[in-house]
Amino acid sequence: IKLVAKFLQGEDQELYNMLINLKLVRVEVYELTPEIRQKFSSESSKTIKVLDDKDWERIVRVRKDDEQAYVYIKPSEDYEWIQGIVVLAMEDDEAVFVNIVGDIKPEDISRLGGHFGIEELDSIRYEVEKGN
Repeated sequence: IKLVAKFLQGEDQELYNMLINLKLVRVEVYELTPEIRQKFSSESSKTIKVLDDKDWERIVRVRKDDEQAYVYIKPSEDYEWIQGIVVLAMEDDEAVFVNIVGDIKPEDISRLGGHFGIEELDSIRYEVEKGN
């Protein structure tokens, strides 16, 4: 990620500043079969429980018919930065798991989603309330 950021340094300083602070971007997309749907649903439930128990904050939860989407963030202690983002989403024919680790400004979540093609993040407008 840091190598990609270096190429952007002269062209898009704002994107460079965002990417240089990332440590990991992991995006996994699965074509859904009945077996994969069941396994993804089961593993997602386990992951959601772990995130709920480990001080992650759920900022999106959508459950409609066979579709679901969860977005979690791990805020810094002072709520100035986001230290991680997890997205779990399942639609008609695909499931998506996203894990982003690094120092992320809350106002950069949407831009990060747009840059990496993560719909669930691209549409988020997140405002941090200190101490919340």
